[in-house]
Amino acid sequence: MAGFDEKCPFCNHEIDCRAAWDYQTEFIVVCKNCERDVQVAVRSEPVFETSKPSCPMCNKTLKVGDRNYCVGCREKLSALSENNKQQAAK
Repeated sequence: MAGFDEKCPFCNHEIDCRAAWDYQTEFIVVCKNCERDVQVAVRSEPVFETSKPSCPMCNKTLKVGDRNYCVGCREKLSALSENNKQQAAK
């Protein structure tokens, strides 16, 4: 984890977090150097903490383009959603 230095955790390139910040406590920005998604957590001061984005269900590091969930968890959620639709239709 790059910590509180506003650098990409993959390539250590400096990220302009303030320019990408939309006043949310967490957001994802694409590193202009390595073009990977970087999750940014904003602390109360505000201090920006960068880290590799991880799946909230299994904590696996997300790949470029995954955004919220890894492929495996997206498949599980999709199957659960289909099951719920079938249950509601009965």
